[in-house]
Amino acid sequence: MQLQFRYHFILFLTGLTLSASAQVPDGGGMYVNEINQGGSGVKEFVEFVVLGDPDNPCAAVNLTGWVFDDNNGSFESCGTGVGIATGHYRFTSCYSSVLPGSIFVIYNAADVYTGMPSADPTDANGDLVFVIPSNSSCLEANYSIPVSSPANCTYGGSYVAPTLTWAAGMSNSGDVSQIRKPDYSFFHGFSYGDVTTTFPSWPTGAGGGTSFNKGTGNLALDCGSVWSSASFVTTTAGAGTPGAANTINNGYFISNIQNCVLNYSDLNDVDNCALILDLEENEIAGYASSHGNVIEWVDENHTFSSVELWRSSDEGQFHLIDFINTAELENTPGSYSIIDKNPGAGTQYYFVRWANAEAQNIITSNTISIRPGTHTSNAIQINPNPASTEILIRLPEYPLIHSVTLYNASGSPVLSTMVEGLSAYRLDITSLPSGIYFIEGQSNTEVFTGRFVKM
Repeated sequence: MQLQFRYHFILFLTGLTLSASAQVPDGGGMYVNEINQGGSGVKEFVEFVVLGDPDNPCAAVNLTGWVFDDNNGSFESCGTGVGIATGHYRFTSCYSSVLPGSIFVIYNAADVYTGMPSADPTDANGDLVFVIPSNSSCLEANYSIPVSSPANCTYGGSYVAPTLTWAAGMSNSGDVSQIRKPDYSFFHGFSYGDVTTTFPSWPTGAGGGTSFNKGTGNLALDCGSVWSSASFVTTTAGAGTPGAANTINNGYFISNIQNCVLNYSDLNDVDNCALILDLEENEIAGYASSHGNVIEWVDENHTFSSVELWRSSDEGQFHLIDFINTAELENTPGSYSIIDKNPGAGTQYYFVRWANAEAQNIITSNTISIRPGTHTSNAIQINPNPASTEILIRLPEYPLIHSVTLYNASGSPVLSTMVEGLSAYRLDITSLPSGIYFIEGQSNTEVFTGRFVKM
């Protein structure tokens, strides 16, 4: 029986009510993840996240010709006096093949937001974060359309290389952030402040999703339907998170897009706001983190009252290192984890033993191995994840890969290959059985590790 492991971070959603979600249409697209007006001057940025194709969620998305703008006229009216800002931007063929879950940050290059990451308009470091100054050659600008007098909310016309002139400036009193398809039809966006009911239009976007007004100029998605104001939180000017998750829930929402497991048919599915990993009943999985070795499992029926964690450094003699009453574990029903905070050097082996109150029913898990060093600073970048045919591997800090070794969930090597110093490597996994795998990538000086799910 397949069970879903849901991390306990789902507790952050307690009490949150969200409206029904719209189905993301075929082909995917982008949604507005955060807008911030900066703490002073015009230190503004807008942030978008790439949504995958619901029918092929791991496939790259073509964003060539997609438009972003601050035109509140399309939310109110194209009549005179509604503050239509001249000009807009669109993405060039730099973004013809972008992985789902990628983050796009576009900022005013003439007055840079304090704390903005270094410019990286093509994601040269492979972290799925595109940091794009407003004068980037990967953007095109139209500085004359839409126009405010005489009012005209149409798009198109001639595009030029952008200058330092910021054509997406947001009014403090009220404005809009929006993303449009290459045919200029509305996809996603929302308004804030005084863009409310004077000339209400509220354009409908992807899959019938309706735009909204939130009432403040600094907004960020927490989690849930991107077409519901209840999913967004008010942030502070000058305290945004350009290029990073807005909240814990937002981080898991984006991770699930990247891992191709987001429920696109219902963006309000609470599982979208928790990391999801499939585990068999009475099976454990684990990984190394900066806090120690994490061991995780599922107990949907709460049939056990105590848990024993056993460890060995040589897969020979195991020692009991922790005994816990399940009532002491602060997890959501059915999902659990234990951290071995002092695992020692080298590979460690673990199994878990569960027992009921009378110790009349004892079950022992599978044995897993955990290798040191899989915390974020030296984790392999693996895309897509989960995957069915092949994965693309990158080492984030060292550009050249010299060898790759793959291990199954029990710690046994299943594949090993030498690589002639490549910055990225495609690994064929077609013949592998479905399950959880751990991977080691060797540079000329260090071993990097990660894990992925074979579908």
